Amino acid sequence: MATHDDSSRAEAPEGDTPPADTVWRSETSRYFRRPGGWWWAALLGVPLTLALVSAGLAAPAAPLIAPPTTSATPVASPPGAPPATPGPSVTPDTVPSPTPSTPAPAATPPESATSTTPASPPPPCDTVAAKVKKVAGTGQIRFGYKSQKPTKKGLAAIAAAATLLKACPTVAVTIRGFADLTGPAKVNKKISVKRASTVRSRLRALGVTNALTVTGLGDKHSVAKNSSAKGRAANRRAEIVIP
Repeated sequence: MATHDDSSRAEAPEGDTPPADTVWRSETSRYFRRPGGWWWAALLGVPLTLALVSAGLAAPAAPLIAPPTTSATPVASPPGAPPATPGPSVTPDTVPSPTPSTPAPAATPPESATSTTPASPPPPCDTVAAKVKKVAGTGQIRFGYKSQKPTKKGLAAIAAAATLLKACPTVAVTIRGFADLTGPAKVNKKISVKRASTVRSRLRALGVTNALTVTGLGDKHSVAKNSSAKGRAANRRAEIVIP
């Protein structure tokens, strides 16, 4: 009786080598058809299976996702590659320092309702009229009989008025001349104008630049009686006034 092995070899043409897979199947089939072939396969397969299972359990399972590296060493870029952009830096949380509170300003006590601010003194030019009248506006400038020249006291009065007027050069000034009743009214009128003009010339000589108006009032507006020499001397006068 021919075996499977002999028939396979008889079927193969002479001079040809059967394929490897054909030979493997033939040998395996012949092995398992032998008496007890299955038992030997089972005995050999069980230890082999247990060994493979033990080796699989002993090997550690590889992590599916690699943990991120924490190395701070920068990775060198290959030549020609663009520079790597650094990732966002993580700053640890910090507790903000408390801001010092600004103390509230002290409340200013209200001013007393009875307190009064002292009034500022008036400018000097507001009172210059009264001052000029006091020094040269009430008969201080006098003249001799039929004279156009002021007396010594008259010259001192003109100088005092000049000091006041130079401090207020924008103030307009009027100079009025007078005469007594000794001569005719026309002569008295002329001499009164000359006396006022003399005062004006004296003020200009002392540096007064104010506007000066001259007027002669003759023997009118007497301040004393013409019946006495003392009265007539008081009427021969000039006045510097600020209207």
